[in-house]
Amino acid sequence: MSAVSKIFLIIDKASFHTSKDAKVYLDANKDWLEYEYFSTTAPDKNPVVSYKS
Repeated sequence: MSAVSKIFLIIDKASFHTSKDAKVYLDANKDWLEYEYFSTTAPDKNPVVSYKS
């Protein structure tokens, strides 16, 4: 029995992250990749937004 490790991705809702191609890729790799989007109502939780301001 082998353990399966997953990568957990937290991404913003930039257009290239929510494109059809990105969605197809993310969904096709669910066996090793999990993802969650940053909340658009809490940009202060996104470290990229905090870094830019």
